[in-house]
Amino acid sequence: MSIKALRRRAREAQHWLGERCLPLWADAGLAQGGGFVPALGMNHRALSDGEEVGGAASQDAMIALFSLAPRVGFDADRAGWLIETAQAVRVDVPAEEDADPTGHRTLAGDCKAFAEALTTVLSAGAVADVAQLLAVCDSFDTLMDDLLTLEGGWIAGYDAAGLPLTDQIHTPLARHVVAALGPLLELAET
Repeated sequence: MSIKALRRRAREAQHWLGERCLPLWADAGLAQGGGFVPALGMNHRALSDGEEVGGAASQDAMIALFSLAPRVGFDADRAGWLIETAQAVRVDVPAEEDADPTGHRTLAGDCKAFAEALTTVLSAGAVADVAQLLAVCDSFDTLMDDLLTLEGGWIAGYDAAGLPLTDQIHTPLARHVVAALGPLLELAET
């Protein structure tokens, strides 16, 4: 196993972000008055017809997510406009609680584990050992297969019985996706 396997996963992340995630949130995640909704349903559609605007944590998470647009092939002008609308409404909406759900497995935990393993491998560079590379690739595969949806959303986590913790895709959790996949995109660019 070589860094090539990790680069392949970086291209997968780039594709998922640019072709699935950002288009979903640019459409279904956009609130009617500008900015982003606090959550989507698990059907990947806005709750209450997109009337409700998410608080500061929602807007901040989406600003970070859409800042990845130029690196993943998403329309940079559209992303810029979405970021501007999120910044504009951010000051007018109350901050919601920025809590992560707790469960047997969570998006936050898996993203953090992946980011830490990736940092270890990237800092080792050419001397990264096979076991480290394999662990990062396995961690990425698990993240993509179990917590990130094909449609561009995410699952907050699972309880001990393997059931989803919630029936919504909470917007603020995008910050974990950005923290995990953002550094991986650098490999897709090399």
